[in-house]
Amino acid sequence: MGELINKLLSLISSNFFNKKSENEALEKFLLIFSQPNHDPRLVEYYFALATRHRYAKYHEILLMMNTRYPLATIWMYKSVNRIQTVVQFTDDRAVEITSQTGWLAKFSLLVIDIFFATTFLLCTMWGANNIGVIYNAIGHSEITFSMLCNSIGSGIGVVLSFLLLSMTTYGWWEIINARPFVEYYNSHRNVTTGTN
Repeated sequence: MGELINKLLSLISSNFFNKKSENEALEKFLLIFSQPNHDPRLVEYYFALATRHRYAKYHEILLMMNTRYPLATIWMYKSVNRIQTVVQFTDDRAVEITSQTGWLAKFSLLVIDIFFATTFLLCTMWGANNIGVIYNAIGHSEITFSMLCNSIGSGIGVVLSFLLLSMTTYGWWEIINARPFVEYYNSHRNVTTGTN
């Protein structure tokens, strides 16, 4: 449950991320990476700040930086592997799509979307009804604790279902962008990639 909350908070904060600090982190990442004896942990750190990818490994960053167009590759990589592993690097330095983009994953996301969309609509409807009841009760001074609890419960249901729908939207976004990233990377990768 804690991991789910961390992912939700990470997604919310990424929507309001400061683009200026992201650009500064990208500049620092490129500067550090260009140094001959750079620290891999520092490279991973600034890559994570620049792309909001907390789990990118150094060897993956190295492979992306050795493509024909490294900045374009990094920009495309920002659309995948943020909440689920939809692409993975192979031993021969290629990238392949994982099972997270298969029909089972798509069906699971669809079921989750239907459930939480229904929850969102029902909680919104109940919340609007509860607000109407409270509004009418204000005129007669008949507000009860039960009315307030129902309103608060409906509000919490609306917010949680909206956040979970937002998270599944990221899941769909990653699935949709997995194939274009794989095709782009594999067509622009450097087959003779060495270490820096």
